[in-house]
Amino acid sequence: MTMTYAEIINDTVQYYGDDTTRRAQNADGSCVYNDLETHRQCAVGRWLSPEGILLTQGSTQNARGLHETMERLDCGAGLDTLLVPEVRGKPLDFWAALQLLHDSDDCWNLFGLTARGLSKVNSLLETWDGKDETTNS
Repeated sequence: MTMTYAEIINDTVQYYGDDTTRRAQNADGSCVYNDLETHRQCAVGRWLSPEGILLTQGSTQNARGLHETMERLDCGAGLDTLLVPEVRGKPLDFWAALQLLHDSDDCWNLFGLTARGLSKVNSLLETWDGKDETTNS
C-alpha cells in the first residue's frame, strides 16, 4: 500500500521525536543516508530499499544530489528507484524538504521537535497533505 505524504511526515516526526539520537550524522556532524558505524538512517535513508542502502552507504549528498547522480548513471527515475515501493512516486521536492527537516539541528533538541521544528512540520503538512499521490518529478 502506498503511503501518503502525511503518513511519511508523521512517521518521520514520531521516529526521530521518540529518540533524537536516531538522526543519522557522521563523526563530523554531517548528515548521512546510512551511518556505517551506528546503522542510523536519515529521513530519506529510512525509506531506501536494500539496494538503495547499498548504493548510498556513507553518502552525504542531499536528496537532489543523489537524484542527479542516479540520473547520470542512467538508473531510471533517479531517487525514486532507490526507495521502497510504498513511498515511490513522491516528487523530489518532497524528499528534499523532508531531508531538510531531519538535517536541521535547530529543528530538534534532546526531547524531540523544537518550536522551529514544529513550524517546519506544519509547513510540510500544509504544503504536501492532500497532494496528488501519483505526482513524481
